[in-house]
Amino acid sequence: MGKIGVAVSPANSDRIFAIVEAEKSGLYRSDDAGNTWKLLSEDRNIVTRSWYYMNITADPANADVVYVINAPIMKSIDGGKTFATLNAQHGDNHFLWINPKDSRYMANANDGGATISLDGGKSWSTQGNQPTAQFYHVIVDDAYPYRLYSGQQDNSSVIIKSRSDEGAITDADWQNGPGCESANIGVDRKNPRYIYGGCYQGILDELDMTSNLRRNIMPWPELNLTEPSNETKYRFNWTAPALVSRHAGNVIYHGGNVLFRSPDRGRTWTPISPDLTRNDKATQGLGGTPFTNEGAGGEVYGAIITIAESPHDANTLYVGTDDGLVQLTRDGGKTWTNVTPAGLAVGLSNELEVSPHDPGTVYLAFRLDRRGDYTPYPMKSTDYGRSWTRISTGMREGEPVRVIREDPERKGLLYAGTETGAYLSFDGGAHWQPFSQNLPNVPVTGLDVRHGNLYASTEGRAFWALDDLSAVRQLSADLAKAVVHLFTPREAMLVPGTQGRSTGAGTNPAPGANIFIALAAAPDSANAATLEFLDTRGIVIRRFGKGAVGKGVATPAPLTLKAGLNAFQWDLRSESPAKLPGNVNIWGGSGAGYLMTPGTYQVRLTVGTTVQTRSFTVVQDPRISTSATEIAARDAMARAIVARVDEIHESLLRIRDVKSQVAGYIEKAKDVPTGKQIAEKGNGITTAVDSLDPRLSTKAANGQDVINFRNGINAQYAFLLGNLEGNEVLTQPVRDRFVELEKLWTTIQQRISDVETKQVDEFNALLKAAQLNGVIVTKPKVAM
Repeated sequence: MGKIGVAVSPANSDRIFAIVEAEKSGLYRSDDAGNTWKLLSEDRNIVTRSWYYMNITADPANADVVYVINAPIMKSIDGGKTFATLNAQHGDNHFLWINPKDSRYMANANDGGATISLDGGKSWSTQGNQPTAQFYHVIVDDAYPYRLYSGQQDNSSVIIKSRSDEGAITDADWQNGPGCESANIGVDRKNPRYIYGGCYQGILDELDMTSNLRRNIMPWPELNLTEPSNETKYRFNWTAPALVSRHAGNVIYHGGNVLFRSPDRGRTWTPISPDLTRNDKATQGLGGTPFTNEGAGGEVYGAIITIAESPHDANTLYVGTDDGLVQLTRDGGKTWTNVTPAGLAVGLSNELEVSPHDPGTVYLAFRLDRRGDYTPYPMKSTDYGRSWTRISTGMREGEPVRVIREDPERKGLLYAGTETGAYLSFDGGAHWQPFSQNLPNVPVTGLDVRHGNLYASTEGRAFWALDDLSAVRQLSADLAKAVVHLFTPREAMLVPGTQGRSTGAGTNPAPGANIFIALAAAPDSANAATLEFLDTRGIVIRRFGKGAVGKGVATPAPLTLKAGLNAFQWDLRSESPAKLPGNVNIWGGSGAGYLMTPGTYQVRLTVGTTVQTRSFTVVQDPRISTSATEIAARDAMARAIVARVDEIHESLLRIRDVKSQVAGYIEKAKDVPTGKQIAEKGNGITTAVDSLDPRLSTKAANGQDVINFRNGINAQYAFLLGNLEGNEVLTQPVRDRFVELEKLWTTIQQRISDVETKQVDEFNALLKAAQLNGVIVTKPKVAM
């Protein structure tokens, strides 16, 4: 016998079910506590992949109901004689729990996540709300939005955008990639039209992102599925790597037990190496014996698992094998040298990384955990692999290392993914420190440092991104001692999208400019903090913190800083127009300030008497090729619209204040001889203001009210701003509508002026005669 799954019926403890792998595999049952057994079912569906499954669950209430978990969930209601397949949310099911008090309630664990049934398995809850993808690797391209690629265990390969123009990254932002679940994706990052992904036993596909067509480009089109690996011409690891040369986009490498090279996107292939593995015959043959062959490819051993091309030289390539070797060529594959670290047991050369700063430096993530040794083995060579040093100081023992990457901008800044999270080193690996932060406690299978961000693939919690490495790259021992430090921001992009939260979607990067601030202590009343943003003229366009008060309603612009590292996001907008009291809702307009024009800006931090200023650039959306002149014209219009909304709101606030003062004076003048005249004149002002108020702003107070109440002219301008910002150029309809609104505003302005001057002057004259103070009209402020 081979593998056996056993379940004792809770409804009858004498009844035992056993799913047995043997010459006669099938379901056996004993009704006398194991003294005698019967073979009840030889249904191949319940025993097909014994190596992977063979779990069995007995119903807690009915001794005749039993479930076998193979790839599908199989149910028997006749004591195990016959089986039917249950509907399930995913294939490759592994475990079934049944509520002991109510058999209708079930929980299922499978390779796609977890699901719940409340009706005995007739229907199941969704798995689309669980970020439980198991990604093998990650590579990021240079398209915008940047795209992440990986094979996804027991699913398709995936291509997913790093951000969305909406509030979150949804399934609309990803697509299936080439190959299948086991794909180790290759892509020309700079020109990511053609994507390469493998599948079982050497299958390799090319996906054209322009046409969405796929081509089969297998280096050796032999059907290796289920075949003994000692009899196939080549051997391929489950996640056989595909690599597109960074030096020539048409050149592709694919790893078997030899390294294949194609100069023409897979039309022709040449092995450019001998067998680079140990070629240990004892590890070859069928994937499973003596009863059940497991031939999908996960059991094939003695193959290349990683390929690393030097960024400095197209002819320098390293490969790592799943049987623990590291091989190097420095002449494009003509000759090879075994540079495996000495003294290591036979293990897994999991990932290799050639330093982007030094041609001779290479990093290796070596693993022995599959042989029971969970020691971390991060290795480093500075002489092309001739000698190696284990660089694990600071890492926890018992935590294998999966991947090491060096920051392309700061030499010696390393990132490592391990069995439980991430680590960081500032000194080339001499010392490490935990760097998981809010990353789940999960295996990190791949890392990619790209576009100033760090991307991670995980085994069970999908993709994660650490957006903006600016602070990490600028950290130093001296800086760590600073009382106050403002980091230099990286460039900020003028792109759409917000950072919404959703259980069924990925999180967008924070929009706008990221500002990092390090403080030894949190600011207090004696050392209050202010953050200001200045344009190219040195004029403050936005202020947060102490002394930063919004217009109209006195609401401080918040700036909450704590001791340690702080992250602040500026939305790249100017100060908002004056705010109106209440919850005024304008359809199609945000009420925010205008967006910045591409250029150089400054951020100024003040904490007590300490003042620090840094410059940074704001750049246009990379997808937009509009000229600077056109952008300037559009943005000038945006500034004019925001200034006009501000002027309208200030005017409305003033006349409302006039109305309030008038009402007070009417009340005070009740007992004076001219009280009736004062009331009549005052009521005339009130009527005029009441007629102007809805012309200036809506009464809508929520998202449904906008359908009930007419729009004020402020909403028309705000809606126009939304249309303007929804285009990269200033269009003729926007220009024409602005001219029309300006004419309408001039007419309304004249009516406001009549109230604030002629009518108020006449009212004040009556008040003066009655020896009462007059209405004070606030002077209009200078336009934004």
